Amino acid sequence: MPDRQAIGVLGGSFNPPHVAHLAIASDACAQLGLERVLFVPAAAPPHKDIADDVPAAVRLEMTRLAVKGDERFAVSEAEIELGLRFTSDTLAELARRHHGRPLVFIGGSDTLLQFGAWHEPETIVELARLAVAPRPGDDPRAIERAAARWGEGRVVVLSSAALGISSSMIRCRVSAGRPIRYLVPPAIERFIAEHGLYRPTSALMSERQRAERMIMERGLSDRLEAHCRGTALQAELLARRWGASPDDAAVAGLLHDLCRELTREEVLAQARKHGLEVDPIEEEYAVQLLHARVAAAQVAEAGFAPAIAEAIGRHTLAGPGMSVLDTCLFVADATEPGRTWDGVDEMRRLATESLDDAALALVERDLERLRVRGRRPHPLMLAYLEERRGRQE
Repeated sequence: MPDRQAIGVLGGSFNPPHVAHLAIASDACAQLGLERVLFVPAAAPPHKDIADDVPAAVRLEMTRLAVKGDERFAVSEAEIELGLRFTSDTLAELARRHHGRPLVFIGGSDTLLQFGAWHEPETIVELARLAVAPRPGDDPRAIERAAARWGEGRVVVLSSAALGISSSMIRCRVSAGRPIRYLVPPAIERFIAEHGLYRPTSALMSERQRAERMIMERGLSDRLEAHCRGTALQAELLARRWGASPDDAAVAGLLHDLCRELTREEVLAQARKHGLEVDPIEEEYAVQLLHARVAAAQVAEAGFAPAIAEAIGRHTLAGPGMSVLDTCLFVADATEPGRTWDGVDEMRRLATESLDDAALALVERDLERLRVRGRRPHPLMLAYLEERRGRQE
């Protein structure tokens, strides 16, 4: 039943706002009968940094320009005015300002799939219904299971086109000198150009910007790009939880499957080019296993931090002596929002309680799958298992 008196809430850094933000808000209005949608620019999101250090006032101005002329949309300064960091606090403040009117919190499906790791998710669903829009590569079954976890009627899945547009994509295109027309409203395109936003201020771009450019230039399939972005998000969250560099984790997530769509012959050729010693198991399953070390070699050659390349090289097999960053990426690859295997929700929860236990459980799971298929386990997997058991004795 449409929420005739309800108000939609669409939060984000809006750095910059783009047409997918407007499309999601429009679909929510139409499908839920919302009176209007409030766009709420973040002051400083708790789960990520503001890219390019774009001030809150600038992002607020861009958001106003993006929604100007559409009477269904308005902009709220609540988070910026009060320095609010958590969605539960924002929704409580908006409920107060709007005299207890029902609220609908609008987001992408990745929001729903990560929702259990948010601050006070139970409070959020008490303060508002959730409306989520699909993204490219989504598995509808995973969305349905995630929605059911929060109670009947608390989550609505919007019938929206899955637009593969993100603010990071817009920033990367600008930094690379590529057009953004039709990806952002015309007023935003002009504002970015007039204020020189997102263009490198020196010959060096940030590693995240360079990673965005690499995956854009590689031309990954929509499905694989969605997986890489989901892995980057999950790796960044785990890094914040367990003390690794969130930026390094996000870059490693973006680039970890850079070579996943190469053919077996292409992977082996790249391994030879970079002087990699290939063992028999890697040669037999080059696409499934060796793509990780080949991607690591390419990432190192491109000048990324050694820790990032190391994590990428270890994300398929694990191994002894793994750093926290290595482990974050290994676990994130298996538990990013698009993964739907049986037990993945429990594994995501375990990863927030004990990263090492989650990694051990994933290696044991992989070993059991290999046993069932009659395949040899790689010695690195066995060495990891031996190391972990030695720690427990």
